Amino acid sequence: EGFAAKSRNEAPSLSLLVLGGVSGLMATFPAILSILLLFEHLTFCSSYSIPPSSPHHLLRPPWMRPSLGTVKGGVPVLVLSPWKQGMARGVETRMAVGKDQSAAGGGADADAYKELAQHAVLLREKLCPGKDKQLWIAVAGAPGSGKSTLCSKVAQGITELGVECKVLPMDGFHFYRHELDAMDNSDEAHKRRGAHWTFNATLLVEQLQNARETGRGWFPSFDHALGDPVEDDIAILESDQIVIVEGNYLLLYEEHPWMDLKELFDQRWFVSCDEEVLRDRVVSRNAAAWGWDRKRTEDRFDANDLLNARIIAQTVVHADKVIDHS
Repeated sequence: EGFAAKSRNEAPSLSLLVLGGVSGLMATFPAILSILLLFEHLTFCSSYSIPPSSPHHLLRPPWMRPSLGTVKGGVPVLVLSPWKQGMARGVETRMAVGKDQSAAGGGADADAYKELAQHAVLLREKLCPGKDKQLWIAVAGAPGSGKSTLCSKVAQGITELGVECKVLPMDGFHFYRHELDAMDNSDEAHKRRGAHWTFNATLLVEQLQNARETGRGWFPSFDHALGDPVEDDIAILESDQIVIVEGNYLLLYEEHPWMDLKELFDQRWFVSCDEEVLRDRVVSRNAAAWGWDRKRTEDRFDANDLLNARIIAQTVVHADKVIDHS
């Protein structure tokens, strides 16, 4: 009886001790997790020479990130699986374009472009009833992913369905070369032209906001021969029922002022592509355009386009639709 009484007297103290320990652990868990994630992030950035100030500062768990492998020369390679592509928002559709091109001009591709065009038209009927209502679609992806080709083909399909459509590239919002010259890091700015901070994102947001409010606007294009934008070269009209805006960083919602683009689009598409295909496309394109040898263009890809592709790949988590255009 004495032993039982002693046990009963001590039981509350033991329970309180256990509960206190559990409560203390739960209270400190967020701080411990944050420290571990920060350490893992800094290790990740250090291993692949990624500036912590880039969008990779997002402390996403590893399964939400692109994985990295290596190819010849130890160059980091982006490997983005369809499963990872749809993790964050629940991607509505994942489809493949470009993997089966026939000699007749890509029969499988033509069907996929037609499907995307039909989807856009039906979406407009659902979200924007009335002939004077516009549907705005953002199409993002890395350089060489095939955004321009896809947008052109889809816009053609939309027009064939009797709906007015206009494609608006983001390229016209590059900073002018003289604006790059005026930057504190002007040499780096010219070398990294195409990085998100070499675009006039503030002007892009402002002009898109005005166009969404009014249904019309004039936008700059980009003259590759001049290497600079051409002002007021693309018109968005009130009669355009679907507007497709195409660009690398349209889903870069972790960076200011890019985050202000989030509410301007009715749907967001992401064009994904195998990195080896990206490399071949961009290197071949630049070599032909600039008359460079392949080694020089490959070096530039590794020093600039590859870094940009990594940042852009992170933004897939904001997409409603992911299209594999390898």
